[in-house]
Amino acid sequence: MAGKNSTRYAFLTSALIVIAGFTTHPLMLLSRTKIPDESVPPSQHFADVKVPRGYRVPPVHNRRFTGRDITIDLFAAVFAQGMAVYAEIYKNRPDQDKDLTVRCLVFDKRDVLLSKRPWGYRALIGLNPETGAGMRQMTAVYSVGGVARAEHFTVAIAETEYQFYPGALDLGTYSDVDYRPTEEEMKFINRCTAKKSRVFSEIGPDLLSNALSHPRNNHYVTSPFWAKRLVMRYRNRNGKKIRFKDQLNIHRGIDLRGKTGEPVYSMADGKIAIAEPMYYEGMFIVIDHGNRIFSYYMHLDSLNVSEGDRVRAGDLIGRVGSTGLSTAAHLHVSLMIQEVYVDPLSMLALPVRN
Repeated sequence: MAGKNSTRYAFLTSALIVIAGFTTHPLMLLSRTKIPDESVPPSQHFADVKVPRGYRVPPVHNRRFTGRDITIDLFAAVFAQGMAVYAEIYKNRPDQDKDLTVRCLVFDKRDVLLSKRPWGYRALIGLNPETGAGMRQMTAVYSVGGVARAEHFTVAIAETEYQFYPGALDLGTYSDVDYRPTEEEMKFINRCTAKKSRVFSEIGPDLLSNALSHPRNNHYVTSPFWAKRLVMRYRNRNGKKIRFKDQLNIHRGIDLRGKTGEPVYSMADGKIAIAEPMYYEGMFIVIDHGNRIFSYYMHLDSLNVSEGDRVRAGDLIGRVGSTGLSTAAHLHVSLMIQEVYVDPLSMLALPVRN
């Protein structure tokens, strides 16, 4: 069935009201935007977002899909490639005295990890930036009162135009085809790779709340999500560069301007899964938000957290730097939703509820 707009939610728009004053760090707390809900008093259901002064969270769009016994609400800043989507599944009749059990939700042939809440189920979905625009199939298998059903829906996904940098970038040592890490460096690279693989394969409990935060105290994107650029490949011979075919690199996150020592904040509630130096990433933090949702922060100058710490959205976790494979001070931040990279800032528009 076709989705349609819902008026059940009040969203963050350009008319946001800023609460006077600041939190303990220079991020502004936007108005506690009321999200009405049938199962709790309206005054108790809010979404909180902390952002730099002058930054406006994009308005969110809702698509509603109604089946025989359930409703699926999808929310996104844009229903397009490379964006984060928030999903809710609940009974059509909340007053119905029958339990809802969602056995699985499949979106575009991928199983979606769900969390059960008092009002139904919730999930985050990543719209793959590498999958072409068009119609996506969504299937929910569930039971209400013990009666099993499957509902099938179609979701339209638009194309995103990603930036392409035509000039090839010279990475110095890393552009030289004859460069080889030392034996000790290779051991370090292998240890880093093994730890990242282990962490990103874990399925932790859902730790998200209705709080979200921009990762910086100012907003200036120096390299956007999924930007494509060429990197030089060459061999040095007698002071001359013998060029090989350039290598295409894809930017799986965003770069935000920052000076060394400026603050970096957690984008959402979670648990610190990695907080240590890595070969390419430099000082590196990975936050596990549960259900294989991870945000990570690269090239930091220093760390303010340790592995195993619990953090809230907007907590200070580190400082901007230029460590690892970096040419200047900046913050690289990425967001992965069940192995799919999405634009990290697209998460800020999502009305996640507890």
